[in-house]
Amino acid sequence: MTRHMQLVLATTNAHKAKELQTLLADAGFVYEVLTLEDVGFHDVIDETGLTFEDNAFIKASAVHLATGLPVLADDSGLQVALLDGLPGVRSARYAGENSTDADNRAKLRSELAARNASFSPAAFRCVVCYIDETRTLLAEGISNGVIIQEERGRNGFGYDAMFIPEGYDATYGELTPSEKNTTSHRSRAMTSLIQQLTNSTHISDDVDRRHLRQLYIDVAIAVIDAPQDVERLLSKVPTSCHHEAYEIMLQSYLFGGFPAALDALQRCYRVFGAPPLIGEVGTQVADVRIRERGEILCREIYGSVFEKMIDTLTGVSPDLAQWMITEGYGKTLSRPGCDTVTREQCIVAMLTVLGRRQQLTSHVRGALRAGATIQDLKEVEHAVTERCGTKRSDLLLELILLQERRLADG
Repeated sequence: MTRHMQLVLATTNAHKAKELQTLLADAGFVYEVLTLEDVGFHDVIDETGLTFEDNAFIKASAVHLATGLPVLADDSGLQVALLDGLPGVRSARYAGENSTDADNRAKLRSELAARNASFSPAAFRCVVCYIDETRTLLAEGISNGVIIQEERGRNGFGYDAMFIPEGYDATYGELTPSEKNTTSHRSRAMTSLIQQLTNSTHISDDVDRRHLRQLYIDVAIAVIDAPQDVERLLSKVPTSCHHEAYEIMLQSYLFGGFPAALDALQRCYRVFGAPPLIGEVGTQVADVRIRERGEILCREIYGSVFEKMIDTLTGVSPDLAQWMITEGYGKTLSRPGCDTVTREQCIVAMLTVLGRRQQLTSHVRGALRAGATIQDLKEVEHAVTERCGTKRSDLLLELILLQERRLADG
């Protein structure tokens, strides 16, 4: 299936936009890729993040907020083992705020010389962040190799002339652009992102997205309140969407408990025949990456109260505070396979049935921050009313009306 839409690449480089448009088209996504210049975005974005993920998200979210369009942004840099991962997020500013590529390479050579080293294991790392009205996706690409003291070749930019990728004897500065792209961190990050987009958006043309979300909400309610209905509901899910339904049931362990989730997933297995081949089973995702992406999503859901919430939870149980970020948001809720708004609608449905006011309040607000509308939340309330009665749904209706008034007041 192809989708025709506009996408903003957070750059002013028209050549990069054209390359991205071709790359996406080859994967079946027909986007008109626009630059910041095309959409009239001239604000200076302060990249204040401590990680590549932070900075990619900061850029993508700023442009998405200003334009309302899907946005792709990236942040990348060089990590040198001998320098404990530096220059890292400061790769473009290693020798100072206004430093040139030559200044940065000279600084890197001096740091290696100070350690009596002519080379060091190193890696180029790129993180791309895609944001649209329903999802925030992060993907990573890494090119491992060796950084050397001397500069060889005139191709590329930045530290390319000093970096020899694995499997080559030549530096990026000596490789042709096409040779570099076969191993580059950016191309690998984009390949990973396109796989996520494929998982989450390649749905049959005859599937109504809103109807599908309603079905997932019904599944989430049944996992908590009527497990005997789960198989009947799952039988209505199109084959191309099995991965999303699987994700909804998998995340239910965070809210309904392990026994309820296990029962639901066993029913899923009976209907689908096997777990969908998605997610991260069989792949190696570094613990630090899981925590980073978990914190990014958790900050998105909790907004300005994130720090206060973590401090409060840490005061009660430091272990649980850590597990919430790593296990809950990192390993589960930020997995590929389902968009954030759909996840949040189903979480709101489960918490409503369970009557968990404090958590429900947070996730009603979080759903809106993630891109859900008041109407999306009302559809959850209607589903709970239909399946469980007004006694269960009244709490959610109260919170929706509160948020509706807040939005009306500006």
